[in-house]
Amino acid sequence: MFQCELCREWFHGHCVPVCKPNSMKSKSTHSAWLQTAKENKFLCPFCLRSRRPRLETILGLLVSLQKLPVRLAEGEALQCLTERAMAWQDKAKQVLHTEELMSALNRLSAQSQRMVNRLPGRKLRRS
Repeated sequence: MFQCELCREWFHGHCVPVCKPNSMKSKSTHSAWLQTAKENKFLCPFCLRSRRPRLETILGLLVSLQKLPVRLAEGEALQCLTERAMAWQDKAKQVLHTEELMSALNRLSAQSQRMVNRLPGRKLRRS
């Protein structure tokens, strides 16, 4: 059985998709694979990255948590992660709007267009 690292739920190995090696000829190979699989971090289908909630949803939950008369450790952890995510977004936006990156993207776009125009069977445009 495998335990999800996030939600701590338990899953049977045959109930969830887990990558297995192509050659499972001997029991020793299977047991070695099983041991390796248990040592790796397992995320259940519900906790996979693609199923993360949107930031707006999390912010709404944080507002609701702040209204509670008690403080939950999970709420504080969620707030910390949310602050880190928002700080990362701000830094990413700053980097994406630098002159250096814009210039590089423009050069890349121009080079890509030149390569497309050179493809065989493509009619050249006349200016």
